[in-house]
This record gives sequence, structure tokens and C-alpha cells, in this order.
Amino acid sequence: MGYSLARSPAKNGFYAIGLGGRGDVTETQTKWRYRRALPNLPSPLHYDGLLYRLHETGILTDFDLNTGEVVQDGRVEAAPGADYASPVAADGELFLAKQDGVFAVLEAGAEWNVLAMRDFVEGIWSTSAIEGDQVILRTQSALYGFQKEEA
Repeated sequence: MGYSLARSPAKNGFYAIGLGGRGDVTETQTKWRYRRALPNLPSPLHYDGLLYRLHETGILTDFDLNTGEVVQDGRVEAAPGADYASPVAADGELFLAKQDGVFAVLEAGAEWNVLAMRDFVEGIWSTSAIEGDQVILRTQSALYGFQKEEA
């Protein structure tokens, strides 16, 4: 109960704070802020000039890192469901591992074009890893490694 009461007057949201300054830099060093609910589980991802925020309810938002402008916000319709794993990205692609077992590969950027999807049927709770040219994915009972096919 104490945690809930202490958190209630807080100003929730994303803040981009510039380096430097002394003392309370809230007003002098805040570059931008986005005052909507923060995700409780997935961590934000900075990739190729965008900041991706994935909420556990399945809402993906990407921001221009310099201005804080929302580039796109919404549900990835081809990959609905809850998210516990953080997004990862490499080679121009964004990888989302959904709690219900769907693994989605999106074109990174503002459009979120779905490039591939696979339903593993069993839950995915952990964040994928990038190692060299492979994406490593762990489901509840197996470990998988994927890489692009050569054209």
C-alpha cells in the first residue's frame, strides 16, 4: 500500500533529460517529455534514431529521439497480444516476442511493416538476444536460433 501511495503523486512518463547542469534540472535540462503510462515490463529500445516503447498491453509507440514527437502509436494488428519481453532490433528489423507465443519481425521505422511471423504456440516471456547474424529466442520449453536466408 505504501508503494502505491508514494507513486500516485509522481509525474509518470518518458523524459529526455540533457546532460549537465546542477541541482534540480527538471526545467533547465528536460528536452522533451511524454506523459502517458510507462510499461511495467518491456524496456524501451533506441534504434536508428527512434525510441520504441512497447507497453505490456501490446501498444507500440515510436518517438523521434531528438524531438519526442510520436512517429506512430498503436497496436501491431498482425501481432496482437500481451508483451512481457522487450523489443530488440538489428539489420533494419524489429523483433517482438509476444507472451502468447507469436514472434514477429517488423521493418524497423515508422511503418511497422510485418516481414515475418511465427506462432510457437507456447508462451514467450524472455527478451530475445542478438548474436552475430542470429536472433536467439527462448520459449517456455525450447531455445531457437534464426538467421536470414541468403538471397
